[in-house]
Amino acid sequence: MREYDLGAMIESALRKLKDEGAISTQKLYSFKSMGFRPLLKHFESAGDTFVDDDMLKSYLEEQYEKYRGDKKQSWRWQIIRRSTELRSCRKITCNK
Repeated sequence: MREYDLGAMIESALRKLKDEGAISTQKLYSFKSMGFRPLLKHFESAGDTFVDDDMLKSYLEEQYEKYRGDKKQSWRWQIIRRSTELRSCRKITCNK
């Protein structure tokens, strides 16, 4: 399976979102601070920032279990999900 440099992927996603004007500055900040930052920290703590789709899916499932059923945190789950899925829907490819 193809692996991606998560840090480069995040930078590319943020740059594309900002350049396209696809979202507001506040939402861009939310993606960065509550979506991408925890995602990157998770894989940095595991010792590998080169990830594949299965690793991202596994991370997403962990986060779903963490926030499932907590209506007060549903917005956080949505940001995490969207941030994690940006690579596939935006076709952001940063190769190893």
